[in-house]
Parts: sequence; structure tokens; C-alpha cells
Amino acid sequence: MPHIKNLYQYRNSKLFCEDLDFFSRHFTFVELKDIINFIKSGLPLPKNALHITFDDGLREVFDVAAPILKEKGIPATFFINSGFTDNKGLFYKYKASLVLEKISHAGETQLKKITGILKTEHDIKKAILSVDYRNKELLDEIAPVIDVDFNLFLKDQKPYLSSEQIRSLVSDGFTIGSHSIDHPDFSIIDKEEQIRQARESMEYLSKNFGITYRSFAFPFSDFKLIKDSMEEITALFDCSFGTSGINDDIYPSNLQRFEMEKTNLPARIIIRKRAAARRVKLLTGNKTLKR
Repeated sequence: MPHIKNLYQYRNSKLFCEDLDFFSRHFTFVELKDIINFIKSGLPLPKNALHITFDDGLREVFDVAAPILKEKGIPATFFINSGFTDNKGLFYKYKASLVLEKISHAGETQLKKITGILKTEHDIKKAILSVDYRNKELLDEIAPVIDVDFNLFLKDQKPYLSSEQIRSLVSDGFTIGSHSIDHPDFSIIDKEEQIRQARESMEYLSKNFGITYRSFAFPFSDFKLIKDSMEEITALFDCSFGTSGINDDIYPSNLQRFEMEKTNLPARIIIRKRAAARRVKLLTGNKTLKR
């Protein structure tokens, strides 16, 4: 997947199956509704409850992950960026990866144009990966210099889920949540835009797919968000999710997750490391995220 290749290491289907088999032996899978009922009504969850989630609404969750999950009878929630559904837009980080795929073959004249756009003559790769939501248009300027066509990539490769695929996932019993409109880093946009991204993306799911529950996964992270923002955003949803590992949160409806990507380590090692970090936080009194 060239749009991810230059960003992080993702798990292949073999590792994914091994992860699920490990989780099945040591945890009890629960559905999103079980989590919502726990938050809202205090209905207890089973010991070692675990819920699988996927962010970004990529097509691979339909082509690869969902069939495996369905065969094993494991529930999961897929968090979707409404602005990218049906391949009508592309996450700026994925644009950066596609640019990096071609830049190694760029000639001197092309590189000179790119350094001019980036306003740097140093590490071009680092500069491209440093582009953020506020200056993401730089990637659109760079792309034609090295013959990268984002629209053609969307048309030919179709990296995102289609509406039809989302409906199929819902029909198969999977749950769908919001992941914002176009995946900004919430820590660098103002509160009004944070609220708009969260609210409108959820409204899109409700209107187009009949989603009645309201769940949200913060793009990137919720770690740097201040209390004022968190209070308003979490109030919009039945539950929300961050990415700060095995931690508690002062907002009981906002649950923290840990990622399985960026490594080829088996699940048992990842869990062991996460559990060790949790024990240290318990000993030092830092088990709850401070905002």
C-alpha cells in the first residue's frame, strides 16, 4: 500500500490472525453496544473485555479484516472519515507517502522546485513528513512536479471504503463510528472546528447509514486536548476513543486504546509491554490522563 508504506509498518493478514487467536485465548470480545451500556447504565463487562477497532475507513478492512473477523465471530468497530468515503478525498498523510514513493526518482530540476515549495534545502523527506493539516496544500503543489496524481490514485486504487461496502459491514453486524471529516490533528485546530468535524462526520453516518448509536475515535490523538474541548466533544457521543494506551481518563465515556501497528512483534509481547507500562503508572499514581 504505497499510501501507507512510507508512514508506518502495518500488520499483514498472518499477523492479524495470530493476534486474534491470542486475544481469543486471553480476553473476552465485546461489542460496541456492551461498552455503551457499561458507560450509560453501569452494566458490567466481562473480565478482560476487549473490543477491536480500526481507524481511517480503508478498503482493506472490508477486503481483508472483516472476512477474517466474521469467520472467527469477532465483533469490531470501523471508524470512518466522512470526507474520504467513496474515495472523494485523500488524507494528507497518505498524500505525503505517495509523494515520497516518487521523489527518489526525481531529477535535479524537480528537486529544486520541491525545495522551493517546501522552503528548505535540507532533508526533503523529513520536510514532507512534517507537513501538517495547516499547510497540507503544499503536497498538492508538489505532486504535479513529480507526476503524482492524487485523483487518479483515488479513482484507480480506491483506498477507502465505498458506501456500499459500509452498508455491507453494517449488515454483517459490525459497528461504524466517526473519525472526523478529513482527519485533522485536533490539537492544532480551534475548538469550533473540532466540534464541527466531530458533529458533521457523525451526522453523515446517521443520515447515510442509519447509525443510531454515536461513537467517535479522535484522529491522531486526544492527548493534548484541553478540558473545555473534551467536555463539548464527549457530550456529542455515547462513547469516544483516544490512543494513549492502557490508561484511565477523567472523562468516563472516553476510552483509551493501544495500537498494534508500527511493529511486527506478536500480540503477547505488545500486551506484556503495555501491561508493564500500566503497572509503572499505577505505582507512580499516573494511571489517569491529566488535561
